[in-house]
Amino acid sequence: MTSPRWKPNCTCGKCCIALNEQGRLWSQQLELYLGVERHRLRFFSPEGNLITTPEEAATQEQHQAEQARQRADRLAAKVRELGVDPDSV
Repeated sequence: MTSPRWKPNCTCGKCCIALNEQGRLWSQQLELYLGVERHRLRFFSPEGNLITTPEEAATQEQHQAEQARQRADRLAAKVRELGVDPDSV
């Protein structure tokens, strides 16, 4: 018996693993696609969007929090320029 081959558009289900047009494999159990992104096995949504890892999500949250803090600091500085203490508002 030969090992499965990666063969796009195969429908036989016996001799090969069917991939979609993007080269991804559908997982019925996970209801997600599996594919390779930057040399790593990754999950993709049914719509084809990359699913972020918990580490990536944490990094994004930290980045967004830092941006929000910087924005708050800029706004506080503007309010101070107007002669108002932002901590008293």
